[in-house]
Amino acid sequence: MKNYKFRLYPNKIVEVELNKELDLCRWTYNRLLEELNKAKGEGKKLKQNDTQKLLVNLKEDKPGFKDGYSKTLMRKLGVLHIVVADSLKNTSPDSLVV
Repeated sequence: MKNYKFRLYPNKIVEVELNKELDLCRWTYNRLLEELNKAKGEGKKLKQNDTQKLLVNLKEDKPGFKDGYSKTLMRKLGVLHIVVADSLKNTSPDSLVV
């Protein structure tokens, strides 16, 4: 398998849009991680479908979501679940800090 690296030189308008999208992804990741931690503290287990429903609710609460790309946000959600699941496999439940 070959890997390729590309260097982008976006203009100012595209750079602003990319930064908005990155901020939205970062905010989404942190907010959903907070929800997973809250559910864990309450003894509940959130599945990916549950967090997808939360994502729909977040889109209604945060105006910036209307400008974001839903596929990017869904991918970020999938990455979050992979990270949490991997953490659970590699550590004891008592030492897990998500």
